[in-house]
Amino acid sequence: MYFQSYQFLFLFLPFTLICYFLAEKYINKGVDKVVLIMMSFVFYSMFQLSYGIILLSILLLNYGIHYLLCYLKKNRVKKFLFYLGVGGNILLLLYFKYSNFMIENFNQFSGTEIPLFEVILPVGISFITFQQLAFLAETMKAEESKPCPLKDFILYSSFFPYMTSGPITLPVDMLPQLKEKSLGILNWENISQGLGLFSLGLAKKILLADVFGRAVQTGFSDVWKLDGLSAIIVMLSYTFQIYFDFSGYSDMAIGIARMFNIQIPENFNNPYKSKNLLEFWERWHMTLTRFLTKYVYIPLGGNRRGQRITYRNTVLVFLISGVWHGANWTFLIWGLLHGVFFIGTKLCIQKINKIPSWIQWFVTAFGGIWQLCLYFVLAFYFSLKVPEAARVVEKKYTGWLPVLILVLLLYTSLLSFSKVSTFVYFQF
Repeated sequence: MYFQSYQFLFLFLPFTLICYFLAEKYINKGVDKVVLIMMSFVFYSMFQLSYGIILLSILLLNYGIHYLLCYLKKNRVKKFLFYLGVGGNILLLLYFKYSNFMIENFNQFSGTEIPLFEVILPVGISFITFQQLAFLAETMKAEESKPCPLKDFILYSSFFPYMTSGPITLPVDMLPQLKEKSLGILNWENISQGLGLFSLGLAKKILLADVFGRAVQTGFSDVWKLDGLSAIIVMLSYTFQIYFDFSGYSDMAIGIARMFNIQIPENFNNPYKSKNLLEFWERWHMTLTRFLTKYVYIPLGGNRRGQRITYRNTVLVFLISGVWHGANWTFLIWGLLHGVFFIGTKLCIQKINKIPSWIQWFVTAFGGIWQLCLYFVLAFYFSLKVPEAARVVEKKYTGWLPVLILVLLLYTSLLSFSKVSTFVYFQF
């Protein structure tokens, strides 16, 4: 089930909201969480029933490890169990996403013909795995910890707005909110802000990302026939497609969560305003950057062990980011190049900052390529001048014009549902 579907917007979401708030008011405290858990599994299983079974199995195994870690006192045993849990999650991810990739490459280089596995790839398995790794890491770091209530753990791990494509939500983001007394109480301001966020995200996805996506699909269908200008247009279209697709999904996810009185972290902060690569990675997919910094870069030593180790850690983080994005050599090369360019930018940042800001931005955004096209102008304006949706809806707008604009965006998006593609990041 996709956010950009009539089934979700007019059936699943309102039904879940009604049941959620009625459960808290008329049944019993805590039932609201049960409703969200049940509906999250319904949402996920509607992609494929086996996905729900796989998800439940992964969550129960991780909760079992978490439960034991909370009570174990012997450091060696505790560390062994922790590394077993981390290794198990990573191995599962490798199996789902990379087993056939590794077999294909082994066959190619060795001349063998090992048959490929018939692997079921659950939607969003990379996001689910990272959240489990974060949960185990936080359990291990806690000096004294009681087991997290099973209900809270499963809801944190399976909350349907972010489980398929993020934002990557950490335990510190979600678990304290699940203890709030106001969690299941209807809040019209949150409903209003959430609907506004959802509408803006939906407009990004349908009215921008999918328009660029159709240009990309046409261009990629016959690359060899593209002339120079067409290749530039396709390249820029793909750039904007990814941004508006993923930031649009993130806005929708944040908006839906807000309707349920849950705040989840922002994922984008107008990344195409960046003047260099360092700034870009502070603005793009911010929750992935946060995760890799907190659970990979810093444990490896960060920048505390000398320049050479710092550079090694930086490249490793970007390589992991590349591999996480997909089972393809292009992602590995992409990660390596970003790591090298990131280090290069860091080394030259003082000299770079002496260059006029508009030149820095131009080089970062396009690498010196400029394309005059009406739709690109719209996209630039949207990505540079219009604040991210989370900040737009938090402003106390009054009058009929902002409401009218949102309604028109939502209405236009709804009329375009039949042309909608899936989200790019669903494959991750």
